[in-house]
Amino acid sequence: MTNAQHPAKPKPVTMRDVATFCGVDRATVSLALRHDPRISPATTERVIAAATELGYNPSIHDTARRLAYSKYGKEPLNRAVCLLLPPNFHEAMYFAQLHAGVMDYLMEAGFALVSFYDPRHAARMPFPPIFERGGIDGIIGHLGGQVFIDIIAQLRAMPGFADRPIISLIYPMPEIPSVLTDDYAGAYQATRHLLELGHRDLLHFFNPELSHPFSARYAGMCQAMHDNGLDPDQHAVLFVNQAVQFDVAPGHHLLPPSARTHPQDSPLLAMLTAHPKVTAILAMNDPMAIQIQYLLQQAGWQVPEDISLIGFDDTESLTNVFGHRLTSVRLPLKDVGREAAHLMVGQLTGQLPRGHQQIVLPTELIIRQSTAPPPIRRKKLNADR
Repeated sequence: MTNAQHPAKPKPVTMRDVATFCGVDRATVSLALRHDPRISPATTERVIAAATELGYNPSIHDTARRLAYSKYGKEPLNRAVCLLLPPNFHEAMYFAQLHAGVMDYLMEAGFALVSFYDPRHAARMPFPPIFERGGIDGIIGHLGGQVFIDIIAQLRAMPGFADRPIISLIYPMPEIPSVLTDDYAGAYQATRHLLELGHRDLLHFFNPELSHPFSARYAGMCQAMHDNGLDPDQHAVLFVNQAVQFDVAPGHHLLPPSARTHPQDSPLLAMLTAHPKVTAILAMNDPMAIQIQYLLQQAGWQVPEDISLIGFDDTESLTNVFGHRLTSVRLPLKDVGREAAHLMVGQLTGQLPRGHQQIVLPTELIIRQSTAPPPIRRKKLNADR
């Protein structure tokens, strides 16, 4: 077969071709494609449009680009960001919304997303080689507490990652940016709603291992009580989460398993028995609220006839024949993910400064049918006890 029968492969479009097309130098094209603030928005838009029209694909020239960067002691941008989540992130709508927000923004910005989860039981995070060789530009994490602090220290000691940006979702972390929700306002709104219905004694869940958002929620509840002339020490009952475990993923029930067949053994019901004035519960999240409703139902109590119930997140449905009926504090989870991705891309491209900062997004109370005025008497509470 002759060469004539094998047409020559077209040459890939280079950065120099884009520069010639736009009438600028190659350095300007390079900066514009990285959205460098030193290049005017008009020029950046013109260069990007030209690159798209000509079919410029920077990945084709990746090896040469890396060599050029290393020659001057610089790190190339991989346009790849890691999202670090707990192991069961694929099971819960809460994490699905965060994931969708991050993914949507990164795709729009031309970045790839690498999903990774913390195994929890490993002494150190088993990061794959892509981290060691510098293939990840930054990490967005939803872990909180000492777990995330240890992982951050491990990343900072890793030559392939070192001082690259890390952003925390939901939980404020020392020395790194965080995108949070206004849990104080959410708990305040939820408590005020219950007080307006006539409730006075409330049970509130608290996780001492994660000071935020749970300390903020407790503070919001206490402030709402103060504003209504109530002493939280007399009317707020704290249920420490370490006393009983709840699964985050939907479809599971309150542990220990014996509570499913012997609900009277549940620490939660024991707490309600010890505080018979409690007529409303503020759960830590929606899956927990669903589990609580299941447990109460097993014990012969009805929501909201016997006790009112409020969730947090507004991600899961407490349903009956009339549809979704769980009153819940809605967290803007998808917006949290988008804002974190925007912050990450801005830091990586130099459009936003690096440094510790906190962005707080508003919450909203969604009132449905799981809350109602308190019963005149708690008949079921003391029956058969």
